[in-house]
Amino acid sequence: MGRMKTKLKGATLIEAIVSMMIILMVFVMFIMVYTNVMGSDNGPKRLKATSIINNIVNQTYSTTNYTDTLEKQDSLTISRVVKQGNSINSVQLIFKVIDKNGNILAKHEEIINK
Repeated sequence: MGRMKTKLKGATLIEAIVSMMIILMVFVMFIMVYTNVMGSDNGPKRLKATSIINNIVNQTYSTTNYTDTLEKQDSLTISRVVKQGNSINSVQLIFKVIDKNGNILAKHEEIINK
């Protein structure tokens, strides 16, 4: 009986390792992009900051308290700076909400006539 010479086709060990490394690099790049996108999402923080500024602006109008203040609320810092306006009877109010990293999440400036 004669022996048949058939060559099996398949991937070598080196080809398999190279393909696994390519897949691994693509996966690592995907994870880096995903964590970057998820970490940069400030939408809920900005919405909360805007709500806080609106409340403080309304509070300032109702109490006519035109003094500089610096408050902490959760991990946010809320500042109110009062400056002299363009005329003697005007005041410039600057409200800022700053996160723990020093990023300004919301800002509101207004000039009020007394």
